[in-house]
Amino acid sequence: MDGKNFHFGRYMVNRIARVYPIYFILTTITFLGTWYYEKQHSFDWALYGMNVSFLRGFFDDLKFTGIAQGWSLTVEETFYFAAPLFFMLLRKSKYYLIILPIMISALGFGIVHLFGNSLSFGFFASDNFMLEYTFLGRCFEFFIGIAIVFVMRKSALFTKFGWFTYGGLTTMAILVYLMSLLDNDGAVSQNIPFYFVYLFLLPLLGIAPLLFGLIQENTLVKSFFSNRVWVLLGKSSYAFYLVHMGIFKFKLDTLTDNYFLIFIALNILAIAIYLFLEKPLNKFIRGRFT
Repeated sequence: MDGKNFHFGRYMVNRIARVYPIYFILTTITFLGTWYYEKQHSFDWALYGMNVSFLRGFFDDLKFTGIAQGWSLTVEETFYFAAPLFFMLLRKSKYYLIILPIMISALGFGIVHLFGNSLSFGFFASDNFMLEYTFLGRCFEFFIGIAIVFVMRKSALFTKFGWFTYGGLTTMAILVYLMSLLDNDGAVSQNIPFYFVYLFLLPLLGIAPLLFGLIQENTLVKSFFSNRVWVLLGKSSYAFYLVHMGIFKFKLDTLTDNYFLIFIALNILAIAIYLFLEKPLNKFIRGRFT
């Protein structure tokens, strides 16, 4: 990000155009469908508002309402709103790559211990919730991503051997297995090794090298995912993320119990949403407001 040419309004329009239109449409369909199928007496406007505004992601009791998996969008959008400030600080010193996530996580723990379960609907109800479901707990992943960009801009490193790609894949497999051994659903204080692996080691030693390798290295893995079919699936992956659970899958479950057919149908639906809703709306909003 070039601070001299940065325009906050244009930046936010681009981010909203990418994420919000189909989220709003599909969330509205989900609430209307739930209201209709469950024969509810009244439409829950308050809960609907918490969902379409992304605010539900700050509340433990509300995080799985609406499009259940959409809680992660609150994490993502919190980062996007704060990113301009982060980049201003990083222009002054790269040490903020270390300082900022530590400060943000400390703020998260502070909010939990200040408000934890004292406000309605579980606002920052626990350390576990803060670490797993909010940006304040997952910020290390984002700053590791920023670090990848800095490395790529400063380094001419390019290799055909695939050490980063295959090393990242191998490390991810090992760390995921280690997490399965460590996970005991206990409080953070009882399960520090699990959260250390989950929130720090996995993104640093597994995901980051893999992403760096996929960008910088010529490997069979990169060639495989460069296929036009996979590129289309990648472009429609956000739509798939929004429909792979919830009212659409529920409806398909009533038609067949064949998981393969359901998976194919959901991908076809996601591609259609991408081509006929997400892409046109993205283009329209960017053209109209930037």
